[in-house]
Amino acid sequence: MLENTRPTNKRTHLVGDSSYAETLKNFLGNYIWRAVHALMDHQDFEASPIWISKQMKITIEEAAESLDGLVMLGLAERTAKGFEAKKLQFLIPEQEMEMETRMERHCIFSEQILNRLAPEKRARFKQVVAASNASLFKEFTDKVNAAATEFIEKSIGARKDGLYCFTSTGVDILESQNLIGGNQ
Repeated sequence: MLENTRPTNKRTHLVGDSSYAETLKNFLGNYIWRAVHALMDHQDFEASPIWISKQMKITIEEAAESLDGLVMLGLAERTAKGFEAKKLQFLIPEQEMEMETRMERHCIFSEQILNRLAPEKRARFKQVVAASNASLFKEFTDKVNAAATEFIEKSIGARKDGLYCFTSTGVDILESQNLIGGNQ
């Protein structure tokens, strides 16, 4: 995967005087910015906020703000054609975030994606609830994460016919971890 580096020439446009950290926060907490970044890898991509807004059914302002934010993060650059991706992948610095912040961002992102579900959309979903154990749970979630990474890697060179968003959540829903197992 490519590594993100901070841009050396700080540009601010619609994001105003936001710092790099604030811009990164916007990127992590808003599926639109991340989707626009991914859309830049689509063979039919047009570097126009108007085109992006029509394709994604978002406002022109949201599309323009996303492009400007991606430039500020060093993920895109302005060119004679408009905008182009500088980096197609971005390593999210999760290790630098508190668990509570990561969960908050995940919940926001997941809700935004779920709000895009509609019968006419290409979508797949599955719900699972099982009594199990922590070892199997970790094994399963590691496989889900590996599959997501593989999907991204295979998509880079593939022909594009859409913009697919995924979110995955798993949680032990027992109120107390001591209810089962004898530690009462």
